[in-house]
Amino acid sequence: LKYANFFSLPIRPNPPLSAPGLFYVRGQRVVANWGPNVAWPFDLTADETKLGVEGMWEKYIGAWLEGLGDVTAPGWPSDPRLETLDRMSVAEFLRSRGASEGAVALLRVGFLDLVGDGIDSYSALLMLRRFALRRTESLRFSITGGADRLPRAFATTLAARIRYQSPVVRIEPGETSASVVIGRDGQHQRLTADHIVCTIPFSVLKSIDVSPSFSPQKARAVDQLPYTSSTRVYLQFRRKAWTSERPYVTAVTDLPMKWVFEHTASQPGPRGILEAQATGVDGRRVAQLGESDRVQFALSQLQRIFPGLSGDFERGVSKSWDEDPWARGAFAYFRPGQMLSLLPHIVRPEGRVHFAGEHASPWSAWMEGALESGLRAAREVNEAPPAAR
Repeated sequence: LKYANFFSLPIRPNPPLSAPGLFYVRGQRVVANWGPNVAWPFDLTADETKLGVEGMWEKYIGAWLEGLGDVTAPGWPSDPRLETLDRMSVAEFLRSRGASEGAVALLRVGFLDLVGDGIDSYSALLMLRRFALRRTESLRFSITGGADRLPRAFATTLAARIRYQSPVVRIEPGETSASVVIGRDGQHQRLTADHIVCTIPFSVLKSIDVSPSFSPQKARAVDQLPYTSSTRVYLQFRRKAWTSERPYVTAVTDLPMKWVFEHTASQPGPRGILEAQATGVDGRRVAQLGESDRVQFALSQLQRIFPGLSGDFERGVSKSWDEDPWARGAFAYFRPGQMLSLLPHIVRPEGRVHFAGEHASPWSAWMEGALESGLRAAREVNEAPPAAR
């Protein structure tokens, strides 16, 4: 919000995530209010049925959040008792809390399964940090005209300092300065500065030459940090037929397109845009399709969730983050056991090289995380002692 206001970009509040939702699970459409006694097609215990989804979230997950401490504090997690949570997958954590197999199958649908390759693949401590941060949210906002207006505003303001079509081919850390070698017009050019802020995702950084090498701990973090595969398909419809039943903003499914979100819920006019997102194994499978096949596949999935929707379809477009050469994945995550071993070394500077990006922030996967980490790296540079010459 600070930078949106700085650049005078208009913003609008998004509908709350707690708005009525739709689940499509095991071939059934379930309109859920997250409360008790919903007829879920899962084998829940009597207590779980009474609790409802929201009650199960609180019982199995929410009760742990207070014990995490300040998840945004530098050096977190420092409590060795959290190591047990890091070693567990999310699925193992839920079972350890007493969740039935039916509850695990229900709770994984949607948000939990969007990370990595699903709840069997990533650290329970990472999941708990994500939920702790969500509890601090009050309102969410969108930039009118598209979120890309913010980076475009930065680019316009910093136009004289940006070098386009100049990929980094080598990073050269040093004790008194640091250099990067870029490729431009078929030639290599070395740029030297007192400090470098590296915002390159580790999924890309691992293929860039670093000489002299980073420390073994940093090199291990760069090499081992995994990234979530995500393919997003955006579909435009001439009218918002999905609102005729209820004002849906979000639908979650156990289909390959796991998460459906309306990006035009707060915009005027009859047309609407739905995003259908596939992650993990499904994200990689959808990415293997051609552009038109991705759109048709997503449309066929949405047709199952909202029957009759395809008659209003106008056009679609997709984005595979795995195929983006400057990202090679949507966002970083931690496999079980990785958070405590890798996290301290992701952020730590290497001499005069500082690190920022969503992967270097508690708010991973979000633009806010990238901005927060950039401000932190800038403070590191400003507070660093001058180099001895």
